[in-house]
Amino acid sequence: MTSIVLDASLALSRILPDEDSNLIDRILADRGEERVELLVTPHWRLECWNGILVAQRRGRISPEDAHAARREVVVFPVLRLPNHAPDELIFELAERHALSIYDAAHLALALQENALLATGDERLAAAAEKVDALWK
Repeated sequence: MTSIVLDASLALSRILPDEDSNLIDRILADRGEERVELLVTPHWRLECWNGILVAQRRGRISPEDAHAARREVVVFPVLRLPNHAPDELIFELAERHALSIYDAAHLALALQENALLATGDERLAAAAEKVDALWK
């Protein structure tokens, strides 16, 4: 079984109607066949909810759709929440790869758990590829 760290951008691609969800659909299909285990960071749900709120504020979704999307995050079919990666590793990855602390936490978790990182964020994907932790 392969462990995959799922970042919020991929979850949002499945929840928001104007996003391309091909990558997350492939991951969830593999999960359904019990070939992958999905992991998330402790702040994952908040990051998803923030993306939904931003989409609502920008008029991409209605308040009613935002409310439904928040519920979908709560029941998203994934997740094992491992221990938080060490703060020092998160900070070091953020510095080295010019990432936000939140994105570096996803990458640190992948490294800590010997997992691959699945992301729709180009900068985070590039950093994960440099450390041979990108799920493709």
